[in-house]
Amino acid sequence: MQRYIIILICLLGSSVIFYLLSKILKRLKIKNANYFGLLTSVIFFIITIMFSFLYFEPHNNITLKYTPPKIIDGKIEKGKFN
Repeated sequence: MQRYIIILICLLGSSVIFYLLSKILKRLKIKNANYFGLLTSVIFFIITIMFSFLYFEPHNNITLKYTPPKIIDGKIEKGKFN
């Protein structure tokens, strides 16, 4: 569920940036205002989703060692995690 909230926040943030930037650039009478707004919002979306997933994903340091199953005297000894 956390991933969907992160994606939703990134989409909303990039939409707001696109809207505000395109309005500001149109008011300044700069050509290609929609292109610059779209490019900036896509870059913002990619950067924020990358950093948020790196920040919020669990970073478990797994220090378990696995001993695979062995055959001893014709019987299988189970593998185990130490």
